[in-house]
Amino acid sequence: MPSAHGFPCIKDWLSSLDNDLKIPKKYLQKARELRDNLLQTSVKEVLLHGDLHHDNISQNSDNWAVIDPKGVIGDPAYEVGAFIRNPMPELLNQADSHKIIRNRVSRFSERLELSSQRGVSCKRYLPGLGH
Repeated sequence: MPSAHGFPCIKDWLSSLDNDLKIPKKYLQKARELRDNLLQTSVKEVLLHGDLHHDNISQNSDNWAVIDPKGVIGDPAYEVGAFIRNPMPELLNQADSHKIIRNRVSRFSERLELSSQRGVSCKRYLPGLGH
């Protein structure tokens, strides 16, 4: 990444977790642990879409387009979260939701060449996925 750019950084976005938020303390603590772990193990920073999920990917004939980019600097692993959990209510209502989530984690890890350590770290915070 060039040293001079106008994009926000993931670490700045995630600093909001240091505020006293009105969510259960155990969830806030878990989110802080996950954030700290992912930021500490980041190996590279790239320009990310920032909100990559199913509703922001569109197909027109044989062409695909990604819409509504936020533009943020961060580790490629950050981009995976929104896609894996989307659409959460419908996903969790499926009998094989854990299998779908495991498959998404595996495919993204393989395609983005994420280390197994980062994959295990992410799985630790996804209930029912195991290690």
